[in-house]
Amino acid sequence: MIQALTLKNATLKLLPLAAAALLATTGMAQTGADDCSMADPIMGTGQFMFDTTGATGAAGSCTVNQDVWFVWTAPSSGDFVFDTCTTTSYDSKIAVYPDAMCGGADIACNDDACGLQSLVSVSGIVAGNQYLIELGTFSAAGATGVGTLTIGMAPDCSVGDAMEDNDDCASGVQLGSGSFTGLNVDNVDEDFYYLTVAPGDTLTVDAQFLDAFADLDIFLYQDVAACQVADPVNCTGSLACGFSASDNELIMYTNPSGVDETYVLKVRLFAGTCNGYDLNITGADGMGGGVGMPYCTANANSAGTMALIRAEGSSVAADQDLTLITEGVVPGVPGLYFFGPTQIQVAFGNGFRCAGGATTRIQPPIPADGMGTTTGVLNFAAPYGAGLTAGTDTNFQLWYRDNMTGAGFNLSNGLNILFQ
Repeated sequence: MIQALTLKNATLKLLPLAAAALLATTGMAQTGADDCSMADPIMGTGQFMFDTTGATGAAGSCTVNQDVWFVWTAPSSGDFVFDTCTTTSYDSKIAVYPDAMCGGADIACNDDACGLQSLVSVSGIVAGNQYLIELGTFSAAGATGVGTLTIGMAPDCSVGDAMEDNDDCASGVQLGSGSFTGLNVDNVDEDFYYLTVAPGDTLTVDAQFLDAFADLDIFLYQDVAACQVADPVNCTGSLACGFSASDNELIMYTNPSGVDETYVLKVRLFAGTCNGYDLNITGADGMGGGVGMPYCTANANSAGTMALIRAEGSSVAADQDLTLITEGVVPGVPGLYFFGPTQIQVAFGNGFRCAGGATTRIQPPIPADGMGTTTGVLNFAAPYGAGLTAGTDTNFQLWYRDNMTGAGFNLSNGLNILFQ
């Protein structure tokens, strides 16, 4: 059964599916058709350009003015979001219909979910089925032009993200500078992170999300103790907070002390039940000092921890002084450090491969100690040292055994070092 935000009625006409299938194979860029019966075919998720310039009249049960039409083929079953929120400049309007039939009632209709732009969420989408999408303007005399329709899976908070369980002040996940995507938070499960900032450095946290789906706020606290006694809802007790009623939240804070400080970041919903988000962080070294910039995501292992990599020493190649340290590994298991020239995030084993391109293994394997720490001192005189010279942009990662789950191995996050 398909469910959505609204339900209205209309009468139109049948879209010839054979014609739609033919159009889908032409390879031509589709920007929306003025007539429902000639709807441009699109499929999958992502961003799709549309153009309402010269579009005529209003049609459909949602009364979308100056409208254009697409017929979308669903790539999978589930709940999907359709929006024009951050990529369309004029007052847009959107409607989604339950099939490719011009003449049915819309199952979702919206005008101003995100400012003057539009968003609808539709549940019960069936893989391979076709759905009409109508895009246009609120006003019959309103501005028209090029916009972008974004189609994606709706956030699903029933499955924890890669950072779980980081559900209270005392169980945060250590993050460094970098981009962390595919996170989610719900109204009964807040998220907490630890961010270490060097003296005088400025921490910036940019949380990217759609307020139209659920409002998300972020708070920065001095430490775990301050987090535990701070007001759970508003900014009282925080060093900085993002507390607006709009898309995205941004906070900045400069460490005024003379030592490294590890702050606590809280992400919570102000309204709604679930939302997905991305974190873009700068100014955090991730592990209380060190060389390089962490990136990519580590998945939890059978010990319930994520392996996080850092480096100590010098990024000056001539110094020949660099030690790789990964904490949160399964105690006692062997691991192998390796490096590559590019940054990727591709599912591999129980985690993600973060170092890409032509990779080099740093032999021999190293066992984690009883605390789950794998320490490797780089030997610049070894054959692999030829790839660690001034000017090389290198991405390190640990590949380690994890026989208790899944594929039998897991990986740390990535660490980028530009050698000087």
